[in-house]
Amino acid sequence: MCGVQGRVFVDRDPRWFRLVLNFLRDGGCELPESSVDRRELTREADYYQARPRKANALICSGGRASIASTGRS
Repeated sequence: MCGVQGRVFVDRDPRWFRLVLNFLRDGGCELPESSVDRRELTREADYYQARPRKANALICSGGRASIASTGRS
């Protein structure tokens, strides 16, 4: 949604925005340890269309590696 002066307002949970932004900038981020947190982060990544296909199995399986180590697709 665009606001005054053409600024974009993203109405999403700020808890995960830092990780999604880091992934978009650098191609990787550290995954949370909790499976609930990983599911929430996955939903946010999907919203921003920022989830590489190779990371899907790692996120769902609870892997400890970062998304960056799975490679981008």
